[in-house]
Amino acid sequence: MEYFASAAFALEGIAARELRNLGITASVRENRVFFSGEENLLARACIGMRSADRIYRHIISGRADSFDALFELVYSAPWSEIISKRGRINISAACSRSRLMSVPDVQSIVKKGIIKKLQNKYRQNVFPEDAESYSVFVSIQNDNAVIALDACGAGLHKRGYRIKNAPAPLRETTAAALLEIIGYNCGPLYEPFCGSGTIAIEGALKAFNIAPGLNRRFECENWMGFSGQAWIQERERARADIRKIEKGLIVASDIDGKMVETARFHAQRAGVLNAIRFLERPVIDFNGGEGVLVTNPPYGQRIADVNCARAIYKDMSRSIRPLLDRLDLGVITPDGEFERLFGRRSSKKRRIFNGNIQCNYYMYT
Repeated sequence: MEYFASAAFALEGIAARELRNLGITASVRENRVFFSGEENLLARACIGMRSADRIYRHIISGRADSFDALFELVYSAPWSEIISKRGRINISAACSRSRLMSVPDVQSIVKKGIIKKLQNKYRQNVFPEDAESYSVFVSIQNDNAVIALDACGAGLHKRGYRIKNAPAPLRETTAAALLEIIGYNCGPLYEPFCGSGTIAIEGALKAFNIAPGLNRRFECENWMGFSGQAWIQERERARADIRKIEKGLIVASDIDGKMVETARFHAQRAGVLNAIRFLERPVIDFNGGEGVLVTNPPYGQRIADVNCARAIYKDMSRSIRPLLDRLDLGVITPDGEFERLFGRRSSKKRRIFNGNIQCNYYMYT
């Protein structure tokens, strides 16, 4: 079977590296990360990937420049080998730069093609759709369609530990990507704007080598033909790979005491509380030793205003810039003036999206 992982723009290479680190051969094609294998490799990817958004089973691809062409493409797939007679079929779609741009119409045609194929196989007209779920995703771009099954259900960023709301949170998968890009694996890590704790917790999960999907379920576990034994084995494999790290290896701080308590609560839920030391302090008072500092400071868009955010960047210059001889620093922000305000040009810069906000990831290494 062929699968692919999706990731945020420009992070496909990071996702491919993660798969290879899991022992899975991967290649990037058309902004997707493809791999092949049996159920055990799908389970390993779902449980172990940190920066991917979702994982899909690739069903079929082809030209879809008309509704008739789309129907024929869908109908040609072996749906009776994929979806059970009682399976619940949900269709989602995305269309861009194509003749078929109506998402509801595309969804309707795809559902019609699947049901027609099942009707011809099972010789029945009505299907109850009261059992396991099959989430079919259709992407049509430049009149070419990719049809796949979403293996995840909830997105891979849903680790299960973050349940309290916080202003302008960083998605877990993005935080994991920031850590991977700067080269953090294990060792001292600092986050002086910890917010709800995402970067610090993702850092602790990586330092412990705790698979991010170890304690959640995935929609594909209930698919027809999947035994479940592969998932038991891959979860046992992931648990065996967990390593011990020293207490308080990671330091997470914030000027807002309520946010510090929220971050501590989330760290406890993630099972990494002992690895993180939480402090209530402003960034101007930051003092750290050797290690890595990765942070998502206020932008002046969803939190505070631009002038306030830029004053914070100047505080970072006073407290953090003198420590760059012993710290590797990564800062994500959309503010193109960051380097000037911080007082030093970054050694590397990479474009990354935080949600819908286009940012730069400034790295000082």
